[in-house]
This record gives sequence, structure tokens and C-alpha cells, in this order.
Amino acid sequence: MADISKWNNISKSLLLPLYFRAVESQKKDAIFVDEKAAEIIKNIDYDFERMDGFNIIQTATIMRESSFDSLVKRFIENNPDSIVINIGAGLDTRFFRMDNEKIIWYELDLPEIIETRKEIFDETERYKFIDASAFDMKWPEKINNNENRPVLLIAEGFLFYFPKSAVIELVKKLKKSFSGANFFFDAVTPAQAYSSFFNPALSMMDVWFKWGMDNIEELNFWDRDIETKEIIYYFKPSFERLGWYGWYSMIPAIRFGFYIISCILGKEREED
Repeated sequence: MADISKWNNISKSLLLPLYFRAVESQKKDAIFVDEKAAEIIKNIDYDFERMDGFNIIQTATIMRESSFDSLVKRFIENNPDSIVINIGAGLDTRFFRMDNEKIIWYELDLPEIIETRKEIFDETERYKFIDASAFDMKWPEKINNNENRPVLLIAEGFLFYFPKSAVIELVKKLKKSFSGANFFFDAVTPAQAYSSFFNPALSMMDVWFKWGMDNIEELNFWDRDIETKEIIYYFKPSFERLGWYGWYSMIPAIRFGFYIISCILGKEREED
């Protein structure tokens, strides 16, 4: 069994989406099936039953995961030979849902998390692990892009756990290291960041969101060379899994409180 006793609280919070994916995969009308997630939780020494009962939070997480999947899949279809860097990867399994047998995929996270990942997954020539803090910008040196492939950076369920000033500095450094790269990350409004203090699943993990962004244009104040391409408000009224929870999506503070930003870091990459 993989030992996660060395993980900090933020790292352990990454177990939530892992378990929620495994639960979703068991449903007859699953939005997506993640067989890897079910395998992983059987090999981790943790009481996952503590995560049962958070139905609306589980549903919202699956809505986010599904929206990220759609964005990443579309990017890979348009850039089949790309490099994908998953920042704060935790025990994410998206590579196995997205792999086209051409992409090169990097999972980036703290050494203790990557140590656990290595107990479960095998590295290959196209599936690689980097054990470093996302905020330690020596890690881009480990990315081999001699072939000048298109680059996609992903940060899902990650950035809002850290101080806003640190996140802004990180994004600026990512732009410097990966100029022209596509960047997908999720954010919340300040109201939802405050509400995270009362989120029972996050309270169980003793974590909360540390910042929110009320105006999407704020991203341009972080750096004028960042171009927002698309905003996805994933709490959709039409999402079938919501059932009677659908009324939540009628509340503007919730409907528009959670979103994914697709942007370009600096000048958009020109086609070869």
C-alpha cells in the first residue's frame, strides 16, 4: 500500500477528485470512466469512506474534470505532437484518457507525491514525472522540447490554494519559460473563495481557497502579454448529473462562480 503520511494538507486534498472520479466511474450513466482511479484508491493507505456523502461537491468536481477533458482533448486533436505539462498533478490520470500515442506528457508535483506516483505508474519515453514544487522555476529545465513542439500547461484544482501574489509571480515565470504556450487553469470568484471556508469536504482536509478573481480582465493586469482565449463556466444547468441540484446553477453567484480560463502565455505560437 502506498504511504501518504508525508503529504501536507494541500497534497491530501488532491485525493478528493481522485475518489470522486472513481465513484463516478461506477455509475451506470457515468460522464466518463476512469478505471485507473479505482485501481489507485485500492493501493493507497487512506480511509476514503470519509469522502462519501459530499454529493453536490462530487458532482461539481466531475463537471470541472469533464470540462478540462474537453479542452485538453480539443487541444491535442489540433496539436497531436504536443507536450503537455500537468502542474500540481497529484494522482491525476488524464494522460490515460487523452493519450494519442504521440504526445509527451509530464506530471509535476512535490517529491513525496511523485514518490507515491512512481509506486503506482511507470514512466515511459512519453509519460514522465518531475519531482519539484511548481513555484521552484528550475523545473522547466527538465522539459525537453528540442523538436519545438506546441506546449500545453494545465493547472487544475491547484492555484487557488496558494497566495495570490505567488500565483501571479508563477504565471509570469511560466510565460517567460514557455512563451506562446497554451495555459488552462481554473479559478473562482472572491465570493466562492470566501465560501470555501464553509465547504465540508475542504474543511475535512483543513484547506481553503486563498484568492478569487471577480473580473476575468484582471488576468491582463497580471501581465499584458497574456491573451485570454476562452472562459468556461462549468456549473452548467444542462449537466444531467445535477438532477434536482440543478437549481443551484440558477444562482448567479454559483453559476458564474467557478470557471476555467484558456489563455496564451505571451505571443501565440506560429505554425511551422
